[in-house]
Amino acid sequence: MFVDDYGTRDLYATDAEDVGLRSVAVSLGENQKRKARVRRWHEGQARRGIAHTGGRVFGYRPTEGRPGKIEVVPQEADVIRRAVAACIEGKSLASIVRLFQASGLETEKGGPWRCQTVRQIISSPRNAGLRILGEKCDVLRDGDGEPVIGEWEAIISPADWELVAARYPRRHRGDRANARSASGVSARKYLCSGLLRCGKSVDGRMCNGLLVGFSTEKDSRSRSKYRYSCRPSGDGGCGGVSIAGEVIDKAVSDAVLEMLERRPVAQSEPWSGEAALADTIRRRDAFEARWSNGDESDERFYRLSTLLDQNVDVLRMAKADYEYSQAMSSQLVRERWFVPVGEGGLDLDRKRSIILAELSTVLIYPVGKGTQKRPPGSIRMVPRSAGLAA
Repeated sequence: MFVDDYGTRDLYATDAEDVGLRSVAVSLGENQKRKARVRRWHEGQARRGIAHTGGRVFGYRPTEGRPGKIEVVPQEADVIRRAVAACIEGKSLASIVRLFQASGLETEKGGPWRCQTVRQIISSPRNAGLRILGEKCDVLRDGDGEPVIGEWEAIISPADWELVAARYPRRHRGDRANARSASGVSARKYLCSGLLRCGKSVDGRMCNGLLVGFSTEKDSRSRSKYRYSCRPSGDGGCGGVSIAGEVIDKAVSDAVLEMLERRPVAQSEPWSGEAALADTIRRRDAFEARWSNGDESDERFYRLSTLLDQNVDVLRMAKADYEYSQAMSSQLVRERWFVPVGEGGLDLDRKRSIILAELSTVLIYPVGKGTQKRPPGSIRMVPRSAGLAA
């Protein structure tokens, strides 16, 4: 039995599927109506020039005693004006970041000033009293094509903002969504992305910044196709460590494969979804039996049988994936690790899942300038069980 706001339901009744489908349709319809109402409300606020006050932003703060109003923070606005002037003069983003660092002001969350944060602040249309709306975050314009001016005080002029926006165009939400995988996490291009950390000593402490992968195919002086490097000092790192991507990917792969081979073979556990699969198959077969006996109409059978078959197929695929992962020995992993995906090799996501299950991080220490070979102690693997402090 199932109980909700509409009463008690028998999930095994003959009309249970129909009632469930109608409830889902009603819920989806209500969600669409609610989204449409919220979208219309935001559009009305924007066209009236009312600021979006969803959170605290650098340069402005909510006006005390006046809900929905914002006011300029003088100290923060001064930094924004100097940063915009430096941007218009053509100075580098790193030098603009140093203006924020030298101001002594903190970010909204108290973290270090980074290039991305500063770029978003100085390129915000809010600084010029302009309002954005829509998925593409475009500046809202009236019927004559003129920008809608907000009712809050501007920090810079619209002309200065256009110069900054031309240098640092805003990314659309759709662009960020396309760069993410189905799980909602940014898709990775390189094997060790998010795993490598800088081991250089800066001011008596380890930098510990994440190394970022980037392509070097257009650099004729580079012997590698891609590299991992620490971010520059103006972007939260020190810029003191860099390593060829092929070298560290091979070293990490060999270390993880050796860890898998040294591990004793564990007794595999049964798949946890076996009961759900058996119950789904039983319900599908019972539905088909009722149709065969004439207790279900043809329309109802052909409408719901496809859905029931899909549920069975999804569970069977999950079971097959689980049994495959349990059956994969360390020898099979090694055989498929360096084979192209088209020839049966492991793809990037599966390799990364295996690596991240074994390693917490990999510390890369500096070895000086030049192309000298890295000594063994310049790369330190930290197993998952040991943690970063090991």
